[in-house]
Amino acid sequence: MKLICTRAMIVFIALFYMFALPAHAAQKPAWIFEAPQSGPSLQSVGSGNTVAEARQVALGNILLQVSQTLQANTRSIIESHNGVANTQFQQKAQGKSLNLDISQTKIARQWRDPDTSDVYLQIAVAKTDLVRALEDRLAKMAVLRFPDTSSQTDQLLWALKHLESLDLGLRLDRALTALGAGQPDTRAHLAGNQKKAMSIWQTAGVRIIAKQSLDSISNLIRQRLPTSTNTALWLQLNQQTYHRLANGRTEIKKVLSINLKQPHSPFTSYYQREVVALAAGPDRSSAALAAEQALADKLNQPLANWLF
Repeated sequence: MKLICTRAMIVFIALFYMFALPAHAAQKPAWIFEAPQSGPSLQSVGSGNTVAEARQVALGNILLQVSQTLQANTRSIIESHNGVANTQFQQKAQGKSLNLDISQTKIARQWRDPDTSDVYLQIAVAKTDLVRALEDRLAKMAVLRFPDTSSQTDQLLWALKHLESLDLGLRLDRALTALGAGQPDTRAHLAGNQKKAMSIWQTAGVRIIAKQSLDSISNLIRQRLPTSTNTALWLQLNQQTYHRLANGRTEIKKVLSINLKQPHSPFTSYYQREVVALAAGPDRSSAALAAEQALADKLNQPLANWLF
């Protein structure tokens, strides 16, 4: 009887450790933690839920190698838990913010984590392909011309539409310079236009006209506009909200009407746009919050994307 109890105890302990202790995570390949490499090609690693997402992350990291001022946000975390060799790794990037078309991207290595199904890629991009993509993007901004002889209102409209593009153009040129392909003439042209646009930005303002219920949206937009007390334009806001029940969930659509207009008679409208945000949730409150966030995300895009 004592022998049976002893064996039962051994089996119990074995089963306890089998189910109570976590299995060791798969060991990640060493190349995942290698520093970015540079040569005729730029190489970097990215991770994501899919191959496409991991490729985009890796491309964003390559862009960071070129210029730290580009709008690619990267976060790398390498941790060691309780001294165990298993290391956790996360990387996020937004290379797509540059709208670069780099078709010749070679996947050098690829690995899928069997525990999380995350995909890890090491990609290589030839510097010549990266230069070509940056030049194509920059060419669209090099043709911009500040309207020197136009009215203050027209100059302010131009600045609202193009100031962010000029800033991006200068950052693209810095990236090209880091690759040995800077364009001094284009840089001087963009910098001159930027200076003129910033000058009118300081002397002419845009006043938001909206109901108090739209304060949060107004404040978000106001951060993007010139604040001079010399009001040259009105930005009138109105919002309509629609909701319905579908498949047991609440769907909400917010339609923000935007009217950029003259601040005095005859109150000429220069641009009228609608920004639409859709969201759903288990109840009306959560759906409304999701719709507000979706609208805010759209308004956080460059002004030219939703105002013009």
